Amino acid sequence: MQKFTVKSDSNQESISEALSFIREHLKKYHLKTKEEIHANLMAEEALTHLIEHGKLKDGDSFYVSVRKFLGRVTIKLTVPGEKFDFLESINPDMTFDEEGMPEANYAIQNILLHSFEDRLRYSHSRGFNTITVIAMRSNKAAFWRTVTALISAVIIGTLMKSFASESLCSAVNDIVLVRVKTMYLNAVKTLVTPLIFFSIMNCFTQFKNFSEIGRVGSKIVTAFLIKMFIAACIGTGIFFLLQPCEGIHLVASDASVSAAALSDYDVITDIIPSNFVRPFLEMNMMQVLFLAFLCGAGIMTMGESARPLREFFDSCCQLFMAIVKIIVPLLPLAGFCSILSAILITDPKIMFSFAGFIASDAVGMLCLVSVSCLQLFIFGGLNPIQALKKYFPAALIAMASSTTASMPSNMNSCGEMGVPKRIHSFSIPLGATISLDAAAMYTALSALTLAKIYGVNVPSESILPLIISVTIITVSAPSITGASLVCISIAMTQLGVPAEALGIIMGIDAIQNFMHPPVNSFSAVALTLTVNSREKILDTEKFLR
Repeated sequence: MQKFTVKSDSNQESISEALSFIREHLKKYHLKTKEEIHANLMAEEALTHLIEHGKLKDGDSFYVSVRKFLGRVTIKLTVPGEKFDFLESINPDMTFDEEGMPEANYAIQNILLHSFEDRLRYSHSRGFNTITVIAMRSNKAAFWRTVTALISAVIIGTLMKSFASESLCSAVNDIVLVRVKTMYLNAVKTLVTPLIFFSIMNCFTQFKNFSEIGRVGSKIVTAFLIKMFIAACIGTGIFFLLQPCEGIHLVASDASVSAAALSDYDVITDIIPSNFVRPFLEMNMMQVLFLAFLCGAGIMTMGESARPLREFFDSCCQLFMAIVKIIVPLLPLAGFCSILSAILITDPKIMFSFAGFIASDAVGMLCLVSVSCLQLFIFGGLNPIQALKKYFPAALIAMASSTTASMPSNMNSCGEMGVPKRIHSFSIPLGATISLDAAAMYTALSALTLAKIYGVNVPSESILPLIISVTIITVSAPSITGASLVCISIAMTQLGVPAEALGIIMGIDAIQNFMHPPVNSFSAVALTLTVNSREKILDTEKFLR
């Protein structure tokens, strides 16, 4: 903190020195031009306000500091004086001269301070008034809150597992953790279908004609499907390469009942719904996407007469985005409860027996991230390390929630990396629905592993049909926690694995689910960056900044 002394009977010279000190230090933190101008303006008016209120005399001192912590830049102004109502003092209507007329200088000062009221914090302690000016808000605040929550959950869960009784752990999990986690997931599920529907609908209003959306959109959709196929191939390859769960052999009970098989043709036919409402009630994401594309195409053909509809759907999209932003601050609490619950209920014996399977899944996740990085480098000509660095805060948010719940942070990451809004408002919601690379890899790996455990022979000629089926199944799955179990059950049925095998995966699925959403989300972000780079519409300066 820098100390400044009031000289002679003029405060202006001291204020100028303090402002020079502030400008010099703000330059070190590379604020945007607009943010830097606003910060200097707020600091000047706030400091003048404090000094005039404190009625400083020759030789009196005040203090100024500029700090950056966790991405947040603040200017702290500390001036001696009596406590006062800061918010009331900057009310523009409260500044009058002796004749009852507004004093121009004070009125302008108060108007400026009042306009930046949400970025000013006042406090009084030990005879000093302090105003903290928020020069730059941190976009990593949610990241650090989530990190703290996840680390705390691991520490508390380990301690409870080691020292608390099993009955206490079960009670805490059932009464508190499961309820909080369920409420949060229910809130996310409520928003999944309308958020994706209106996001896709709204993106159509960003394009001028079918040719523009067709060129970019077709590339994005094709790339998503190819990556899903590759992901299923990776899961299959890892199974044959690493042979997880070697030595574990189980026999199906007589009571085992297999689920009904689902034909690939049925999945394709089911894309077109029989009515408009049922897809939203049943969370059938492929049908929701079909309706979104159909309605969007219809609006584009209506021309200028569709303006009221465009405004309506834009408002709906903004509404559900706003609701998601209300729910997102609860993410650290939900993530804490989810991880703590997973630690408390997971049987260590199961974890130990399936250590090879868990390691194989982790290798698969690493392979998927590597594929996305190679795609960025080879086809997009972009630095994958830069992309990973900028995406990392959003990855943690995805890890503690789901692919769908992390859509706003993924869109924000794309915007910060130079992707136009009209593109990422289309690709990210679409990717959250049909680009579940981690789920495709995990489904193929799990189905083959369970077939091996139960002694089901999988002939080589069945591998390609399995990969195609896994691709179609995961494209149709909703991007919510636990959806991979549905995909695995269908793939198991195709291989002839007994239905009871799914109960084995359920024991460790809670742990595995934390790794999958970040990989799914990064895949969609990386593909969006690649297509935009090839189309020459990516702001490379923003990406490299």
